[in-house]
Amino acid sequence: MNKIIPILSLSAFTLFSIAGCDNKQQQETETVVQNTEAQSVESSSDTANPDWPTYVVATDPSNAPFELRNEQGTVDGFDVDLIKAIAKAEQFNVDVIPQPWSGVFQSLDSGERDILIAPLTINAERDELVDFTIPYIYPTRTAYLLPETAAKLGINTYQDLPKAQIAAKKATTNISSLVDDFGEANLNLVPVDSQYLALTAVTSGQAQAGFGDTAVLQHHAREMNGVDFVTIEQTLNEPVKAGFAVQNGNTELAELLNKGIKTVVADGTYRQLAIKWFGEELGNQIADRTQKYMGLNNSSQQSNAQEVAS
Repeated sequence: MNKIIPILSLSAFTLFSIAGCDNKQQQETETVVQNTEAQSVESSSDTANPDWPTYVVATDPSNAPFELRNEQGTVDGFDVDLIKAIAKAEQFNVDVIPQPWSGVFQSLDSGERDILIAPLTINAERDELVDFTIPYIYPTRTAYLLPETAAKLGINTYQDLPKAQIAAKKATTNISSLVDDFGEANLNLVPVDSQYLALTAVTSGQAQAGFGDTAVLQHHAREMNGVDFVTIEQTLNEPVKAGFAVQNGNTELAELLNKGIKTVVADGTYRQLAIKWFGEELGNQIADRTQKYMGLNNSSQQSNAQEVAS
């Protein structure tokens, strides 16, 4: 029989006491734990133009480095920079609104928001709810364990992962992909409210493994000074495709975003932003993978992107 143990909300005090939790991480935790009111973020000056249309963009700022709150309290991150670059290329403005993950699809369906930005895994179930752009990223997923836990449980490969109690962000493909791979009855899952909480569940002993997007967990792991992890990447039979989303039926806006995605990938902007937010090694891997599946060969842009990012 499957075991699913919910850890839906941990107090800010508890999370602040976890080793390695700095001010920046605390801000993200408060975003998850507290149902804060949505705050509009002004469009950057290089995209704002009174003659251009403005689209309201929704995102959950608990998914660093794709989207996060910066020190000024506004939303920042790879996806935010990317949508602004796309907006500049295609001549429209964006107004980015942070909101909890639980309501993002509903706000798109109601027309309250125009675009949803996040590395949204494209699948048949979601395709009935929204119209996706072409994939803008091909993410991977990774499990994070403490070395002593991995050794004690005998976890050496991805296939060993069901031996562990696994924390993962609820209502995402992080969980559903595990269920697809192993079967729900064979898993001991701990649903949490963010991928950051999946990782801190490991360091606090509330779970034995944290599972999620490779780039997100790497971001948080690097900020946990002195904590070593064993990492095990998910085995994939085919690449994971992730895109942005618009309201079902809004093909015109989807095509506009598709054109912009192709432009910023082809001209090297995408690689610059990937290196900025994911670091040189992972950023180049992400850009290479995206270019490969888009049928582009822009290896000559790599050195230029690195120079700009540095």
